Amino acid sequence: MANLLNEAEIKNTWAPIISEATGINESSKLAWMSTYCHNHKLYEDANIMSLAPNMNIGGMGAVSFPSQYGNGANVGTNGSGDKAPTLLPLAMQVAAQTIGLDLVPVIPMAGPMGLLSYLDFVYEGGRLDGGVAPTYIKSKSADGAGTANGYTFAALAQTSRIDGHTIYTVTGNGDGTATMLAAFESLTAVDNGIALVAALEDHIPGFSGAGVAGAGEAARPAYQPMTRVTGEQTPDKVMGLSLFSKSVAAETFQVAAAVTREQVQDLKQFGVDAVAQVEAVLTNELTQSINTHILGRMRAIAETGIANFALDYTQVIVCLLIALN
Repeated sequence: MANLLNEAEIKNTWAPIISEATGINESSKLAWMSTYCHNHKLYEDANIMSLAPNMNIGGMGAVSFPSQYGNGANVGTNGSGDKAPTLLPLAMQVAAQTIGLDLVPVIPMAGPMGLLSYLDFVYEGGRLDGGVAPTYIKSKSADGAGTANGYTFAALAQTSRIDGHTIYTVTGNGDGTATMLAAFESLTAVDNGIALVAALEDHIPGFSGAGVAGAGEAARPAYQPMTRVTGEQTPDKVMGLSLFSKSVAAETFQVAAAVTREQVQDLKQFGVDAVAQVEAVLTNELTQSINTHILGRMRAIAETGIANFALDYTQVIVCLLIALN
């Protein structure tokens, strides 16, 4: 077998290893020791380190995790002994997105209450609680047409495009026995949320349209423009400007968190500031609560609008699909 070996190649392979391990540098010793190491390796590869099904030395087998230890005693089993590398420095959950804060502008308040002032444009103005009666009002009730206390209420053909409430024209100055608000409620026998008709929200097509046809003219739909003769004979319609204010009282979400000294120390090895993470979690909790509140209110308003317009969800979806296409 030795005659079949390339002794020079064997010596070049093993001599440096033997010299480093034993300090032997004599050429003759390195020659026969190299041959010995080479033959020994061939024997082990062929007989001991066999990869055949009936191998001499078995592998580690399947991966096995150690079972739970408890009360200071080994009550489980050992694992396979594999060294488990850390896949990530530290895994942390990701917060859900808060789309409600994108749909509705949020204005921070400096205190527990605030005053919201807003400007509105109404059809010919007026007051609901006395004084000069408004020319137009809107109400949840569609049964308010009639005359009471010197006021006459007539329902228009169209409703509010925002909330679906019925729009009424108001004529008469009253007989002084009740306000316009009380007179209207006496016809419906219930408080129906009377409000002024806002020009930017509740458009009345006939307000500046054809109006009443002039002498010798054919009747025109209200949304069409007036002819010159009708315009000359029709008094100008007036848009009113009203300033409103609404008080706002803040409501509260509150939450607390706790972190131990051990957690603060342990998380430092991952480069994580435990206190900063707790603050972020508290902020997210409050933000998620506000977001849920906003979305809940928006869904309630949408359901009310759908009910007011006597639509079902299928019709709304169809309308949305038509608009998208």
